[in-house]
Amino acid sequence: MTFVAVASLVIAGALIIQLPQVQTAVAEKVVRTLSEKLDGEISFERIHFKPFTTLVLKNVLIIDKNPCLDTLTGVQVDTFFQSQYIIAKFTIDGLFRNQGIHLDKAFINNACMNLVIEDKEDAGDGDTSTDNLSRIFRLKKPEVPRRSEKEIFRIRDVEIRNMQFTMNIYQFGRIYLHIMNFFVKFVV
Repeated sequence: MTFVAVASLVIAGALIIQLPQVQTAVAEKVVRTLSEKLDGEISFERIHFKPFTTLVLKNVLIIDKNPCLDTLTGVQVDTFFQSQYIIAKFTIDGLFRNQGIHLDKAFINNACMNLVIEDKEDAGDGDTSTDNLSRIFRLKKPEVPRRSEKEIFRIRDVEIRNMQFTMNIYQFGRIYLHIMNFFVKFVV
């Protein structure tokens, strides 16, 4: 009798997690918690998670909480990344063998990334520039480069369709703008 009750709960949980409303609610809570730890806001319109194989995100957006002001236009450059779709097919067997996360295929469609390099106050390390990627995700330059023999993350096949990359460099009172549009497919 106890086995039937436990099995029923496991089956009910597996069915409930398949509901798009449940997946979106859980993902929104995770994103809210993550956004509190970052200097950026992460949002998405929909999420679909097929347990242990595929993750689909629709209309992903990462906004910089402390955006740089474009001195030429007076507009804040706050959108770090946006994409209509991100699809990741993965396996979790690497996690069980302590080998990291293995993505079999990643697909990014209709995306835009804005990298902003800007002046910052000298913190005594002689570095007078920072970028929105480091600031949003609170990345710090390691004092001594670390080498690890352990693979943490691997993507086998990446396809990017219709992506625009913009890099704005605001340093020493000058503005440099670099824009690239590309269709790329990486296979490793």
